[in-house]
Amino acid sequence: MRASLVVAALVSFSAPALAQEADPALHWQRGALRGTVSAYLQAELQLHAESETAVSADGRSLLQFDRFLLRRANVYADVRGPWFDLVLETTANTVNGPVFGLAQAYGTLRWPRDPTDDPPRAALSVGLLRAPFGWQNRVGAREWGFTEPTLAVRAMFPGQSDLGARVHGALAWLRYDVAVMNGHPIGDRSFPLLAPSGPQDIVGRVGVAVRSASRETAFEAGVSALWGRGFDAGSPATPDTIAYRDVNQTGVLDPANLVLVPGHPAVPAQSFSRWALGLDAVVRARPHRRWRFMAFAEAVVAQDLDRAVAVADPVTTGVAAREVGWAVGTVHTLFDHAVVGVRVDGYDPNADFLAPQAGRLVPASQAYVTASVLVGYALDATNRVVLQYDHIADHLAVDAAGRPTDLHNDAFTARLQVGM
Repeated sequence: MRASLVVAALVSFSAPALAQEADPALHWQRGALRGTVSAYLQAELQLHAESETAVSADGRSLLQFDRFLLRRANVYADVRGPWFDLVLETTANTVNGPVFGLAQAYGTLRWPRDPTDDPPRAALSVGLLRAPFGWQNRVGAREWGFTEPTLAVRAMFPGQSDLGARVHGALAWLRYDVAVMNGHPIGDRSFPLLAPSGPQDIVGRVGVAVRSASRETAFEAGVSALWGRGFDAGSPATPDTIAYRDVNQTGVLDPANLVLVPGHPAVPAQSFSRWALGLDAVVRARPHRRWRFMAFAEAVVAQDLDRAVAVADPVTTGVAAREVGWAVGTVHTLFDHAVVGVRVDGYDPNADFLAPQAGRLVPASQAYVTASVLVGYALDATNRVVLQYDHIADHLAVDAAGRPTDLHNDAFTARLQVGM
């Protein structure tokens, strides 16, 4: 069945893509104003080794992950004036049912007043924008090369964008970017795009960007940091209750089996501190007219910053969680169209995790390691067909002795990306 789905996907995905000619974004100019309109769609077939025709124990979610879905349908528009920019990007998907929303929406004031000065020496942007941390989180979905960013990025910066204000710019080869943000990005599992503790996340990056005289080679590297506060909503008070436990299993009401279940006092809402440090480097080169490539490396260490995978809440757990993430990867384009890539990444949501074993607490790993292989065919920078296989090593299953072991949850994705 899965083999037939793969064949059907390749036939249906490849035919339209290979027939389409490259269509650049729409550009317009009226007086001192200039603008760009572009759009892209990512449609996928996903196959997961752990899929089964069932629902979760609470009945709220499916355990069948083999499906076609619309991963993204984005429309991007910007307007540039003598001293300002306006950016609006809408997005739609069917990851958890049909959803339509905003990916970015912000305004920028630039200095100096020159729309051709990109990046400007100084700029102030306010609105819904990407958090300036690392490399993967700062670029758009059509630029990653692989189908999705690494698990560490999806855990710490879910959805990429958050509401806030940032100051950014360039001085020769130096790049700087500092933002104050709400701290609850679009994909946050608790309070997306809200600010229950106020806008307290300060996040920024300082880096370098150089390009060869022929513009065939470019190098970018930077150091990122975040400091802020998370939020625990607390809990309301609960009254004392009486429960009946038929210990003797007689089916007859016996006052001796009545048990008092004490209530709990209210727990007030409170915030907690969190931080992160990251390093990233990216190189793009064209050693030969028929060969160009991109390679990147990224690493991050953080505390209590997981907001989507294993949500960190030291107020509830009583202990801080130290997260560690890393990734290395490369994507090559051969003969202008053939695309191949390899990426290895790891993410540990709690590097100090202790698990009970033989009556003792001993160090145990919760880390994920993913090895991804990508092949595809690209007509241009946007229009392409890609196949990606992800081998995922984790500790989400248990063996016959009750010890954590690898869950067989490898994934295969066939994606058609069409856009202008």
